[in-house]
Amino acid sequence: MVQLLLNFDPSLKLMLIGPIAIALAAWALRLACSFSSITPPPFLQAVLSMVAIIAAQLVVRVYLELNQVPPGLGRVVIAPLITSAAMIGICVPTGPMAAISVAIFHAGICFLLFMGLAAVGDTLITPLFG
Repeated sequence: MVQLLLNFDPSLKLMLIGPIAIALAAWALRLACSFSSITPPPFLQAVLSMVAIIAAQLVVRVYLELNQVPPGLGRVVIAPLITSAAMIGICVPTGPMAAISVAIFHAGICFLLFMGLAAVGDTLITPLFG
């Protein structure tokens, strides 16, 4: 089963897993807004906000790569955090400090979700199919 999943075309994997990941990230955005005492956006607006955040992150990533910015804390943490906070401030009507707190909570929730899914994958899927 794992060999079957590894042999799929990467674009097909993206088409299958991408919408699920965006939906989970939109759910995490709504949860982060709730943690920051901001009225969470409706789910469709959260999904569209996630698409806008992903597009902005890609633009910043390409810009930093083309300008050969050396890897460091600014490139890996600060630039994505500022980009996410700016897009959250635009997509969800809130102030700049609240947008930063939402971005920090959102990053933490997405990190915990990713680590949890990775642990489930290592614990359940690998022994069964590996």
